[in-house]
Amino acid sequence: MAIRAIFAGRAANWREVGGPDLPIRPFVVGPDSATRAVFRETVLGKDDYAGCEDVRPDAAIVERVAREPGGVGQISFAFLEGAAGVRVVSVGGEEPTVTNFSDPIARPLYLPWRGVNPAVEAFVEWTLGEEGQLVVMRRFVGAGVVASLRPPPKSEERGILVVRTDTFVHREGDTLYYPHLPYEIRRRDGTLVRRVRNRIGEADERPTPVELAPGTYLVRAESEEGGPVDFLVKIEPGGTLEARVEDLKK
Repeated sequence: MAIRAIFAGRAANWREVGGPDLPIRPFVVGPDSATRAVFRETVLGKDDYAGCEDVRPDAAIVERVAREPGGVGQISFAFLEGAAGVRVVSVGGEEPTVTNFSDPIARPLYLPWRGVNPAVEAFVEWTLGEEGQLVVMRRFVGAGVVASLRPPPKSEERGILVVRTDTFVHREGDTLYYPHLPYEIRRRDGTLVRRVRNRIGEADERPTPVELAPGTYLVRAESEEGGPVDFLVKIEPGGTLEARVEDLKK
């Protein structure tokens, strides 16, 4: 992966990753930033940052990349509203937008509260409703696809696929979460359409809704036993199809 090579210090010139003959200047947020930790875990894996310049505060990365020839940086999508002189790079064919639940470099944001308070509970309910989500989705991916923010269909109404794959255990402190395993969507001839991470973060227990053009697709899901589970789904225009891998294995 070109991104891993750049931030792990294995690529020093853009021509090494298909670009022009220009030195690469990678910028990363400070060590205390959650963005830095999420990026390292998701992109670098067992590697560590090398040859990168730390930038503080996070938002300053946008300016550094804009004025530095060959500059590239990591930054939360929330900081890009109104940013000039930079462009966003898609990862794995996924564009970072407020309606894309499959962006592979993402983390959940929590809204914790204490005790029972009607005013607080009303606020939380409002944030999860359409009005609140319209506010959230000015800068962040929402908790659900809000109809008024859903991208308009290009040539035909699309359908939605939700696959409840097997889950795995993720621990954060004393709390256990059960996020879903990823899966692939392919055409009937085997051509890959999309890889779905099926969660925003390791503490996200909701399967990711995916918009697809009407038609028949092959789904290849990972299972807790280790082997893949293959099955066909038919997407109808305007409809939602939900499949549960556990039921298909019976």
